[in-house]
Amino acid sequence: MGGLRYATGSHRNGYLGAPISEESQAYYNTWIAEHGIEVVDMTPMRAGDALFHYGWTLHAAKANRSSTLRQAMTVSYFADGMRVGQMTNEEKEHDRQVYLAGRPVGAVADSELNTLLWSSLEATPAAHLSLGQPLPQRIPARSVQAMDEGQA
Repeated sequence: MGGLRYATGSHRNGYLGAPISEESQAYYNTWIAEHGIEVVDMTPMRAGDALFHYGWTLHAAKANRSSTLRQAMTVSYFADGMRVGQMTNEEKEHDRQVYLAGRPVGAVADSELNTLLWSSLEATPAAHLSLGQPLPQRIPARSVQAMDEGQA
């Protein structure tokens, strides 16, 4: 499979608006050249490797010359209680329909596809006590340093 390449710093320009297609590849190649953006090829990845990047970072994979289907996974994080914003393009509207079950603008951005990983409510001592849970244990900084130095 072909390796991944990144247009360094391209995320700072925000959403650039071309859906993925043969035409968009030509559009982005021109945009990269006009803005003098450096393109970096990542080293070949091995089983178990992972790459993470900001969603607006321009990236592409070289041609897949193998018979193995290339797989990818997208993970998005947002704060508990986040509300659905205005849809400013077709891709965002598509994502609102698919990943937020069509929640209306202004509604809490929750759906069966968006698992709550951490709630700010759970972080307060009162919340732990009201739920009958013990308070989270904190490790003193000196203990963490000792562990790093192999002394704990």
